[in-house]
Amino acid sequence: MSDRRIDKVILHDFTVQKFKEATYLIFVTHSGLTVADNQEFRGKLRDAEASLLVLKNSFIKLGLASLDIEVDESSDIFKGDTGVIVCTGEPVNVSKVVKEYAKGSEIVTVKGGVLEGRLMTVADVEAMADMPSKEALLGSLLGVMKAPAGKLVRTLSGRGKSLVYVLENFANKLENES
Repeated sequence: MSDRRIDKVILHDFTVQKFKEATYLIFVTHSGLTVADNQEFRGKLRDAEASLLVLKNSFIKLGLASLDIEVDESSDIFKGDTGVIVCTGEPVNVSKVVKEYAKGSEIVTVKGGVLEGRLMTVADVEAMADMPSKEALLGSLLGVMKAPAGKLVRTLSGRGKSLVYVLENFANKLENES
């Protein structure tokens, strides 16, 4: 087997492994980024538990096929250079990073994504970026769950205090009458 063929097999296996490990994939255009911009973008992605892979479209197709996802050949995903953002963390956080970076850059644009085996449009990826993070949702849920218990405690302590005052006034009245 030639060295070139071995390299392709290794790259194919690497792509399949990365796609299967990912919780979320985002496809972006990236050509034209300067080295400094590329490093900045990759750093922000790394902070959000994601990485940017630069792959040939043929390897992206093979990776998607390994996930049983079929993409039409005429899809915008395969037009031009494509970077694949592989997310192993919270998908919403990565979407926010990509949307924010793309807003400040004319070069990076979203082409689509994959979440839970489903192909996502550009609008889907942007909608995910507008969602609150998992931590924010859990905080809201905790607040909603704590509210009834807090109200119950305040109600019971308020009623208890008023009962104590009534009994105390009644005892004072009995003392004054005696």
